Amino acid sequence: MATPQTIKLSPKAYHPFSQSLLDDYTERFPEAFANQTKEIQKLKGYVARANLLGVQGPLGSGKTTLLTHFSYEYLATLGPVIYLQLASESFARPFSQIALAVLKNCAKGNIKLASGHGIKVDDEIKRLEGELQKQVGLKFEFKPEVDVANVVKASIGGISTEDIKSHAVQQYDDDAALDFLSELIQHVDTLFYVILDDFHYFRRNFEDKDYYADFVRFSEKIQRVLRRRKVKFIITLDDLVLKKRKEAEANGGGRAFRYTDRDLYIKGFTADGVAEIIHRRLKLFDYSNDPKPEFTDECVILTSQASSGNPRLILDILATAMEYADEEGSVRVGLDHTLDAILEETGTMFLDEVEIRILEVIAELGGKALAKQFDKSVGSQTTIYERLRNLVKRGILVEKKTGTESRAPKNYEFTAVQWPDS
Repeated sequence: MATPQTIKLSPKAYHPFSQSLLDDYTERFPEAFANQTKEIQKLKGYVARANLLGVQGPLGSGKTTLLTHFSYEYLATLGPVIYLQLASESFARPFSQIALAVLKNCAKGNIKLASGHGIKVDDEIKRLEGELQKQVGLKFEFKPEVDVANVVKASIGGISTEDIKSHAVQQYDDDAALDFLSELIQHVDTLFYVILDDFHYFRRNFEDKDYYADFVRFSEKIQRVLRRRKVKFIITLDDLVLKKRKEAEANGGGRAFRYTDRDLYIKGFTADGVAEIIHRRLKLFDYSNDPKPEFTDECVILTSQASSGNPRLILDILATAMEYADEEGSVRVGLDHTLDAILEETGTMFLDEVEIRILEVIAELGGKALAKQFDKSVGSQTTIYERLRNLVKRGILVEKKTGTESRAPKNYEFTAVQWPDS
């Protein structure tokens, strides 16, 4: 990975929470990567011992971001990385695409073949490219990732629906490609890695959202035909695979076959992760001539909970909340800005009027308050305490007893959850 630029970005030219920011500035990725240190450590251990590794999590939970960082900062130091960005049109010929990507790496010298292999690399590349374009309508785009040595991304482009062969014929041709790929890997003299991102796009047709059967067949072929010490596969999967596996275990009364050697489940970003995203994103920018945005603790916790940890939604909420603050001429993004942003981005109110008033009172009293300090207009003592306890359960407030003489709710202090600046 190239050394990150020392020149910081301009807040007048780029929004710090734009989803596409790091697509344009790949070299800044390590600086902005947040919240998944534990997952990276697990991946390092898993990939050392597993030939087929599954990375599971809901759509938008950060699987692609995690594997991109893992590829740049770790896998690329061990050997060539083939990062296949899949598309729904490509479901019929996965092994053809993998074989083509391996061959192109061989042609570039990234993957070495043992002497005496007898494989005509350039001829096989032309054959596979011609088949994919003519039979499936796929144009295979193959390019090295910007400033990332040893990582090559391949993606689908130029989709055409003309003269496409039947699924049965395509499957036959892909089985032939699987046999060729098996032979090719036997002659490989370089350890390399294949990442198949967005595997949920491998569907039988555009309407079929259940790709579990396709995943099972695919993983069985890898385990049976391509299990070699010189190649390791990593596949991203959404919650469907985990759900189907649990259903199989429940119906069968036992543990279902994993199909992968190891699985890593991505749960999404915690409130600490939201705080880290804010810190790392803002650190990329030069605020020497402009006031630096400030995000309250309420903004952090509410963004985390309303997004369910989805990093894409987190970025959208933070960006919209900043816009609401800007409209008021404020650099401090607070409770009202965040709630308005959540409503705009999710279409739901995350807190009701009483809960909002409770947080406002705590903020007015310096970040903490006894139950007895709330104005009667907010509600009765019992109602207020129930509301406070509910906010504690949701992780928005922290509760502690302030006296031993009574167990009355009024003797309990409530403080907003806080994150230290880092």
